[in-house]
Amino acid sequence: GRGLRVQRLTAAIAALVVLISAGAAWSYEGNRSFRSGVSAARTALDRLAAEGVDPAVVAALRSRLVTIDLQRGGPLSLAAVPAPLGRAQSQLDQLSADVRQVELRARDRERLAASGALTQLVAADPSLPAPTQAIYAAAIAHNTTLRGLIDLTTAIQAQALEAANLRKPATDLASSAAQLQQMVDRSMAMGIDIGEARDSLTAYANLVQMPTSEISDAAGRVKDSLDKAISAQSDALALTPVIIDKPTPLLCLPGMSGRLITVNLTTQHLDAYQDGCLHISTPVTTGMEFMRTEPGTYHIIFKQAPYQFISPWPPGDWRFYNPLWANWAMKISDDGIFIHDAPWQAPATYGPGSEDGPYSSHGCVHTPPAVMPTVFSWAQPGDPVVISDNPQPSQVS
Repeated sequence: GRGLRVQRLTAAIAALVVLISAGAAWSYEGNRSFRSGVSAARTALDRLAAEGVDPAVVAALRSRLVTIDLQRGGPLSLAAVPAPLGRAQSQLDQLSADVRQVELRARDRERLAASGALTQLVAADPSLPAPTQAIYAAAIAHNTTLRGLIDLTTAIQAQALEAANLRKPATDLASSAAQLQQMVDRSMAMGIDIGEARDSLTAYANLVQMPTSEISDAAGRVKDSLDKAISAQSDALALTPVIIDKPTPLLCLPGMSGRLITVNLTTQHLDAYQDGCLHISTPVTTGMEFMRTEPGTYHIIFKQAPYQFISPWPPGDWRFYNPLWANWAMKISDDGIFIHDAPWQAPATYGPGSEDGPYSSHGCVHTPPAVMPTVFSWAQPGDPVVISDNPQPSQVS
C-alpha cells in the first residue's frame, strides 16, 4: 500500500510540474505578445507626433500607454497569473484602436484641407488645366498617409499663393470692371449709348481666363481700356438728357409713391421719380458763385408757359439782367427759385461744373429744352423738390 501511495504522489507531482511548466510557457508567450503590442503602440504614437497630430491628443494617449505598461509590471514582468495579463492586453487593444481612430480622423481632416486647397487653387488660377486638377484630385483621394496628405496640402497651397500673386494685376481690376458693368446696365436701362464699354468688359473677361503667365503683359492694356470706358460712360450718364417712359426695375427705389424731383448740386443733375421709378434724368445748371442755389426741400408753387423773367435788381447792379423769356417755368420758392428752360444757353453746356460757367443762373435750375417740356407737363403744383449736394430720394416719400 505504501508503494502505491508513493507512486500516486509521484504522478501528482509530475502532473503539477507539467501544469506549472505549461502555465509559465503560456505566460511567457502572452507577455511577449503584450510587449510587442506596447512597442507597436509606441511606434504609432511617435508617428502621430511626427506627422503633426495635436500634441495634447498624443500626450494623452502616451499617458494611457505608460499606465497600462506599469500596471502590467513593466518590460521585465514574468507574472503567470492570466487575469492581469488579460486585462492589460484588453486595455492595450483598446488603446491601439483609439490610436488608429485618431490617425484616421487626422487623415480625413487633412484630406478635407487638401481638397479645400485645391478649390482655392482653381479659384486663384481659372486657367489651371483640367488634367492637372484631375491629378491633384486623384492624389488627394488615394493618398493613404497623413504625412503625404500634409505635404500635398502644403504644395497645393503654395501653388495657389503663387497663382494669386501672378494674377493680382487682373484681380485688382475687378472693382473697375464691376463699376463699368453697373454703368453699362444703368445706361442700357436708360437708353444711353454704351460706346466701347462692352468691348472693355469683354477684354477684362478674356484677361481673367488667360493663362497665369500671360496676365502681367495684358493687364496694363485692359486697365487703360477700362479707365477710358468708365470715363466715357460716366460722361454719357451725366450729360445725356433722358426720358424713361416705362418703369424699369433697375431704376426704381422701393417704398416711394407719388412724384419727386431731386437736384444734385455737386453733379449738376436733376432726376424725376414717379412712384419711386426714375422717369426723367438730365444735366442742369444751377446758381453762379455768390448766388448759389440754396439747398433745401421745396414744393412747386405754380407753373407757367411761357414765363418772362424780369430782373429784381436795377441796371448797374452786377446782378441785373435784361428781361428773358422761358418757354416752360415752375416756381419752387417765394424768393424766386424756378426750374425752367434757358433758350439762351448752349446745348452742350449743362452738367458738372456748369454752375461756374458762362450760363450759370441767378439761383434757378436751368433744364435742357430736350426734357423741360416733359418735366413741365408731368410735374404738378405741390410736388416736392429736394435740392442738396447729395439728395436722397428716400428723404421725401
